[in-house]
Amino acid sequence: MKLYWPDKLRTSESDIVSTARSIVSEHQPDLLDNLPIVYHSYDYEGTDTSEIRVSLGLPIKTVNKIVTGRILRLLLMERLESMMTLQPQLFMSTWLQVVKCHYFVWECGVEHSDISEGNVMYRTKKKGNIICGILNDWDLATLRNKTDHGGLERTGTISFMSLDLLDEKYWKGNIKRLYRHDLESLIWLLPWVALNYPSGDYRLNDGVKLWITGNYVACRKEKNDFLNA
Repeated sequence: MKLYWPDKLRTSESDIVSTARSIVSEHQPDLLDNLPIVYHSYDYEGTDTSEIRVSLGLPIKTVNKIVTGRILRLLLMERLESMMTLQPQLFMSTWLQVVKCHYFVWECGVEHSDISEGNVMYRTKKKGNIICGILNDWDLATLRNKTDHGGLERTGTISFMSLDLLDEKYWKGNIKRLYRHDLESLIWLLPWVALNYPSGDYRLNDGVKLWITGNYVACRKEKNDFLNA
């Protein structure tokens, strides 16, 4: 169960996952096992934060004359497991499944845009005991040509973001997100997992611990230093 406060004007995670599953089911059904399953989504009436600002006389933001705000949303999904504890060979084969599925849905217009350690998961199919890699958490994803930011929205987990996006131009909305940016994020996961989960147990390694920061400039420096070490 996921309880969170998304922007009410953003396409719901449930709709995004449903769209991705529909596309995959029609055009590439073998990838369907690599997408999450959402059972139910519910927005709680009366929790729109814009109403609070209006009642207090505070400044409000509008998009196409619609007052924006956040709303309390409940999402009920299948339970998944973290890929971080998988053995190296199994992790790599599962990671490749995630990369393949991510690429296909991106090409079809569903852009995830927030790759991180916590978003790569897996399920075990009871029939055949098969491990299926899954890219989870699509709440910050967008449907291409159905949003108004043109790929210029600033999303992502800093620790795993592409070096090109760890730049002031991106945070000012002047760099468009491309597929290669998400792919680079998926690649940054590899040294992170190799160093922090050497035996399946989490032990933060000195070589990557400084990636954990809210400062994109500092993170870019640390990741460049890592590459040049």
